Amino acid sequence: MQMLRKIVLAIVALLGTSALADLPVVSAVQTTWGGCAYSIKVLQDVNPIPYPQPFYRIVAESSVLAPETCTVQPQSVEWGTSKLLPQIAIQASADGIVAAYSYGEFIRFMGNFLRVSIRHVDPSTLGTLRVARLVSSVVPPNGGAGALGAVSLGGLTLNGSSVEVTGTFTGNALTEDPAGIPWPYPIWQGNEFIAIYPHFFTSTTSPTLSAPQICSSLPPVLTINGGSTLTLECARGGSYSDPGAQAVDGCGSPMVVHAYNTGADSSGPGPLLSYEGSYTVSYATWNSAGSANASRTVIVDDTTAPSLALLGPSSMVHTCNTPWVDPGEVATDACSGDISTWAGRTGDVNAWAVGVYTLSYTVTDAAGNSATPVTRTVEVVNCPW
Repeated sequence: MQMLRKIVLAIVALLGTSALADLPVVSAVQTTWGGCAYSIKVLQDVNPIPYPQPFYRIVAESSVLAPETCTVQPQSVEWGTSKLLPQIAIQASADGIVAAYSYGEFIRFMGNFLRVSIRHVDPSTLGTLRVARLVSSVVPPNGGAGALGAVSLGGLTLNGSSVEVTGTFTGNALTEDPAGIPWPYPIWQGNEFIAIYPHFFTSTTSPTLSAPQICSSLPPVLTINGGSTLTLECARGGSYSDPGAQAVDGCGSPMVVHAYNTGADSSGPGPLLSYEGSYTVSYATWNSAGSANASRTVIVDDTTAPSLALLGPSSMVHTCNTPWVDPGEVATDACSGDISTWAGRTGDVNAWAVGVYTLSYTVTDAAGNSATPVTRTVEVVNCPW
């Protein structure tokens, strides 16, 4: 049977009286990539065996839109044929060009048999860098011999490096072609499908096959802007500005997000940037399909060392036999403010003995950050003895 089919197709090709360019175009789709136009066309021919009937040729074409960026040689390549009217789609992204089409025939006593082919297209030659196929079957409840079904192409979408194919099928099972699982195939509920091919352009990973859900029945999705953990530097008198969150319902429409303890709502003061600690900001959204909740942990941390400076000169001359008074120092911390009283001094001055005395000043804030020490030298002179 398979050999006979090949012979018939060969005869049709030989007996065709019209060149491809003269055949009527039944349908066409187009996309652009790199300044070039790429299209799939369905051309209607005539199959004379056993009697004249429509016969379709699936043809890919390329053409130049912008000569400064498109360097391909325009050409036309026939990808395949179908005795049933194909459905076609083509899309392009930064990762490449993907085309999809259905093809098949009517089989006596069985009905329509249609597959869907998904191709990663070589933009230079219109050849195929990767091909994947989908096929449906009728699986009997007892797992016995089944029958072929028909897969109809509904849509083709590129999501980054992933390819999504949607459509409908007859029968009760949908698989890759060839199938990567043994017979009998899992039985589906319904006749709609979504096939997602991850990393389609760089791998041959099998698709995820699933039935679509009605989006209005899906629960909302809540996304925190800026991540679930936010670390901020402690700042005396600083105010917190929350990055917020976003929510969409199952159909992708925006929803209202309720925020708690942001400092801008009535539920709490929000994270206090003047005090180290861990604070929680919460978000929630809900509708008839469900609810979504999330929280952000805001960590206020003091990692900045305080500043320390001397009051008065760093080098002093003091006359002997009179008490020496330290002018002092000033220390400031971004989190705690004025911490001059926390400063310490090592060393002393004997105002009744000639000599040079060195004093060292230090300070450490509540978080353990230490300022760079500063020093002062005091020279005692002119003792009368």
